[in-house]
Amino acid sequence: MNCKRFILVLLILFQTTSLFCQRVEYGYDNNGNRISRILVVSQLKSASIKFPVSDPSNLKLADDTKTIEPDAGELKAIIYPNPNKGLLKINISNMPQNPVTELRLYNLSGTELMVKRNFDSYSEIDINEYKDGVYILRIKINDNLFDWKVVKSH
Repeated sequence: MNCKRFILVLLILFQTTSLFCQRVEYGYDNNGNRISRILVVSQLKSASIKFPVSDPSNLKLADDTKTIEPDAGELKAIIYPNPNKGLLKINISNMPQNPVTELRLYNLSGTELMVKRNFDSYSEIDINEYKDGVYILRIKINDNLFDWKVVKSH
């Protein structure tokens, strides 16, 4: 009986932590009709990720990305959908001109699975060849480094 309670508590904790790392933003037209829906995933602090990751639910989240407005001149990255089924979309606003960009995908043990260089402000990544699970997506734009927890599930 205690084992069942423990598993139930772990499942509830895992679901609760995933709620705080993402939010949905809606776009409306002038008449108030909803025209778009985007899932925004909060950025992880780069310093908090140490490989191998023994428990992905313990990954620390950075401050919510709501404070970074796209017209403020700061980079804002939206990674969606998360969880995904194999196609991950990346939209970066306020990308500098002629940036040095690099994208890396890691599994939780720290093994580098993919490297993509010189990508645009909108990119798609095909991760169908990898197993379902949790991955770390690291994006470097000039001297800025961003990390996200990405979940792949069918």
